[in-house]
Amino acid sequence: MKNLLISIAKSTGQIILKNFMKDESKKILQFHSKYSYSIRLDKIIENIIIKTLEENNFKGTLITEETGELMLGRSKLKLFIDPLDGSVNFSRGIQQFCISLALEKMDKTLVGVIYDPYRKNLFVAEKNKGAFLNDKKINVSKRKMPPLFVNIEWSGAKSYLEIVKKIIPFYRIRTAGSGVLALCETACGITDGTILVENKPWDIPGGALLVEEAGGIVTNSESKRWNTSNKLLLASNGLIHEDLIKLLS
Repeated sequence: MKNLLISIAKSTGQIILKNFMKDESKKILQFHSKYSYSIRLDKIIENIIIKTLEENNFKGTLITEETGELMLGRSKLKLFIDPLDGSVNFSRGIQQFCISLALEKMDKTLVGVIYDPYRKNLFVAEKNKGAFLNDKKINVSKRKMPPLFVNIEWSGAKSYLEIVKKIIPFYRIRTAGSGVLALCETACGITDGTILVENKPWDIPGGALLVEEAGGIVTNSESKRWNTSNKLLLASNGLIHEDLIKLLS
């Protein structure tokens, strides 16, 4: 299944690249909030992914950004699909977007595949088998002293400013415009932590597994195991996790 997901991510990534900076691909389909919207290419890529899964006889439930929940036969497997995370970036010509696929069984993420087609960066994580960027093992940072960097992704959440006020005296904050790529940056040790505020279920599992398999920690704001219903997800290198929890509590 991992190889199929990698193949899907790479092939759809090429389609995304071919459509980058083309006006028709950037056409807005639906506003989720005044800060977040879906574009025409989101739906095109999602349809291609679903069709490919059907052709390869995937059995399970799909949780997708555009379609919602879709059953493809009886199975305990769930596949979370974000066909284009960073749609707003893409629509504005910002070169930071990706495809995210995550396979789950009985609330445990087994495989995460994330592909950044512009940079040709393929992130892959398997439960208890490590995290990799273009076949090279990756690890979270070992930093616990300033300067420390934390991504905060928010999609218009009202609680964003309160979180920034708590974090900014102690950490350098950045926003990638893609919750999935923000988690990838933490898994690689580029940033030391990531806070996702009210992100959607398809944004979370693949990147969360990548951080965990890279040696990091992923929890909700109460330091409990995260799940896709949590309004806040906190990922870090582990060394700064308790401090972040205290700041956010």
